[in-house]
Amino acid sequence: MLDEKGNILYIGKSIALKKRIHSYFAKELNRNNKVKQMVKRIKDIEVYYTDTELDALLLECKWIRQYKPPYNTALMHPEKYSYFTATDEGCILEWVKNKPMKEAFILGPMTHKSLARGAYAYLKKRYPYAVCSRKIGSCMDYVTGRCKGYCADDHYPSLTAQVIEELKNTKIIEEQLTKQMERLADNWEFEKAKEVYEQLKGLKYMSKLYEMTTVIQEETYIGKLPIPDTFYYKYYLIKGGQIVATLKGVGAEEEEILKKLRRIGRLEHKVVLEVDKENIETIKIIYSFRKKKMKVFKV
Repeated sequence: MLDEKGNILYIGKSIALKKRIHSYFAKELNRNNKVKQMVKRIKDIEVYYTDTELDALLLECKWIRQYKPPYNTALMHPEKYSYFTATDEGCILEWVKNKPMKEAFILGPMTHKSLARGAYAYLKKRYPYAVCSRKIGSCMDYVTGRCKGYCADDHYPSLTAQVIEELKNTKIIEEQLTKQMERLADNWEFEKAKEVYEQLKGLKYMSKLYEMTTVIQEETYIGKLPIPDTFYYKYYLIKGGQIVATLKGVGAEEEEILKKLRRIGRLEHKVVLEVDKENIETIKIIYSFRKKKMKVFKV
């Protein structure tokens, strides 16, 4: 959506384009002021068609980052994303803005601040390790049990191993937290129930993020999506969490297309994508389609 000088005001995607555009100009009593201001400034609309919804989402993500339209709020501020780290040396759990250079278990970048805080609160409660970087002496955190006082005792099980195991196997913990939340709600302790609910959401988010940035990143596969309103399909060769090559064809050509993409997959060197604040949204989009919408073939 453009203003009278051709400046980009907003970038969006839709699988029902006419309905989506109409919604901006229809009379809406509950529309927020920001949208009302934008609509007043719109003088032109440019439309770009893509083969699939996946292509549209990836293009939307790329252009929002590139052009930074004033009325797009999501994807605009990756510098605000955060990382969760766990280190065995000192047994410290940290929630930091910048990716640390030291050797540690690093999860992120986390794009949802509230979910990240919920997960961090849960892990701090479950693993009350150090909350500071002191090297000597003890403090009230140690006395009250908030910290295990690594400065007073050097014998600990591996913190990183415990956290990773937690993120790999969340089903039992999720059941425990759900029961705890329900029990608190039954006792009318709604504030405490809400805290547990936030921790449960955060734990699920962290577990999914861990899978996305480790297991999925190591996979090489071919994903298949239908091209709407045609008899064609689009095939994506995905390696190291990113699209390496694509081909289109009808169902009868599938075996030949898979053969070509598998050949490319074997010829391509192993891709190890560094997950950072600039590409995490793209990785999330591909991951979501891999889990929910794509038919997947092995390479």
